Amino acid sequence: MRGLVALAVLAACPASVAPASAQVIYPPSAAAIDAQARADAATAKASADAAIARSIPTPALSPPPSVADASSMGNMTTQYALANHTHASKARKGRVLVPANGQYAVTLASAMGSAPLCAVTAEATSGDTNVVNAQVDGVTTTTGFNIRITRTAQSVVALLGLTILSVPTQVATYAHYICVEI
Repeated sequence: MRGLVALAVLAACPASVAPASAQVIYPPSAAAIDAQARADAATAKASADAAIARSIPTPALSPPPSVADASSMGNMTTQYALANHTHASKARKGRVLVPANGQYAVTLASAMGSAPLCAVTAEATSGDTNVVNAQVDGVTTTTGFNIRITRTAQSVVALLGLTILSVPTQVATYAHYICVEI
């Protein structure tokens, strides 16, 4: 009786509502129920897999930029870890031309969190026989420090075995510095 009612309802439906391939099988077999459940599960899995694949970022095509004076948020949302982000550096480094008076004030590009430990080295030209001393002059702050460079000429007096230092003409000299936040 139920099968006949189902057929009557299906027959009474307009063609636009009832699918052309609709068949009412009563009672449905276990194999038909299983096949339909498997088809529905496969469709749901394919849909979920596609959604997951769209949400997983792809690997970056190039390495991220090196550290910068300040960190920045990346904007490459389709790649792992916003591949173009940067990390704030704990070190500041540079090469500066110190004028002939031997004094130079270094201003760090961005303030460091605490007063850094800075080291300075003078760059002597090839064949230069002068002794070049480079030093941090004064107290280092979070925003900068001063460099002092002095040159001395060295000569040895052979008879007495003495080394005599004199002050030669001061010239502009390059200095390399590195400051590390501690």
